[in-house]
Amino acid sequence: MGKTDDPDINTKSKKVDIKDVMQDDYTVMSYGGREIPPEELEMIRRILDGGK
Repeated sequence: MGKTDDPDINTKSKKVDIKDVMQDDYTVMSYGGREIPPEELEMIRRILDGGK
């Protein structure tokens, strides 16, 4: 998740609660530069919630 060869990684990093981000309409989650579709975000949410 991100560049690990960057010497300033600790000064640029911040913790993000994925549960909050996935419910935020203003945040666009992407992987490899492509937006993650809503149906796949729902699958990710279910996996992270333990299959509930």
